[in-house]
Amino acid sequence: MRGIKLVAIFRVKKERIEEAREVFEALIEPTRKEKGCIEYELFQDMQDPASFVFIEEWATAEDLENHRKSGHLTSAREIMNSFTVEKISSTYKLIK
Repeated sequence: MRGIKLVAIFRVKKERIEEAREVFEALIEPTRKEKGCIEYELFQDMQDPASFVFIEEWATAEDLENHRKSGHLTSAREIMNSFTVEKISSTYKLIK
């Protein structure tokens, strides 16, 4: 079942790009094992290496909410906040 798409854009401090990438990459494997995770991919902007994008797909809004509360994400959040300059997140539901 497909249902919820999330796009999260992170702009990070230029001097902490590598650290950000490592933290973001560490989220991938445990997140992909979560109930309801259909897609969880990380991209880095080719023109602006300080810009990262997660594209996620979740079966239900409840699955996404459980992900937001997951241990690996909550423990990474503090360090993510220390290197994030800007975060834009949009959540979409599948229409057709």
